[in-house]
Amino acid sequence: MNCDGLYRIGLVYVVLAALGATGILRADITLDPSQYSAEIGGVVVGDGPGDYSKGTSIANISTQPDPSAFVRTNGGSSVVQLIYYFDVNYSVTGLPVEVLINGPQYMSASAAPLSQASQWGMTSQLIGISYQSIDGGPVSDYDYQDNVLNCAKYAGYTDIVCPDGFTQQSPTQLKLEVLTNEEALISINVAVNFPTGGIAESYVDPYITFDPSFNSTGYSLSFSDGISNLAPTPEPSTIVPSACGLLLLWIWSARKRRPI
Repeated sequence: MNCDGLYRIGLVYVVLAALGATGILRADITLDPSQYSAEIGGVVVGDGPGDYSKGTSIANISTQPDPSAFVRTNGGSSVVQLIYYFDVNYSVTGLPVEVLINGPQYMSASAAPLSQASQWGMTSQLIGISYQSIDGGPVSDYDYQDNVLNCAKYAGYTDIVCPDGFTQQSPTQLKLEVLTNEEALISINVAVNFPTGGIAESYVDPYITFDPSFNSTGYSLSFSDGISNLAPTPEPSTIVPSACGLLLLWIWSARKRRPI
């Protein structure tokens, strides 16, 4: 399998950097619409919420009752990305507020025979980015947080990062500082690839809250149209790998973050 799908996910961060660099004028806090992409076997199969399948691979994008992304393959590849926006509403603009981005992340190779001769991998990624407008004019990055579960191997290398029976999960909690009445972004990305067979799964299911120690009286959260924000349901049980995860991790880690 080629890595076009993961390259496209990586390019999101190039675009995000460009938005901050060139500046975007915003007259109000109308949130940008959500963006969706589901790809199976290197072919785009969906650009909105729903269940998609092709052969032995499936992809799911959900926005209700909470946003989530899930992929599974039994000899193939599947990639999903969901990007949506939110803001903290308050009577005063530009006040820093810390929000918690909670949610399980999960991936599993427990049913796949991993071999040194195979190219395979998987990734489960949760990213939060907040923005700051300068005197109502240009927009730049304000804070950036992420959590990445990753398991991959290059072509030509014999090292296997994930052993047979690999399962990894994380009760993720990112602390993202946002400014009141300013837009912030959540990106959830999952990908699995195991062309020679074996079940592979990856999953992300975030929701956003205020820190319990913060007096949130008068504050509220808004989301892109169609996005709900409820505590996630339990993550799937058995799930397995994708071959381009490490490549995408490199793309992200190479991204130059602006100072806060």
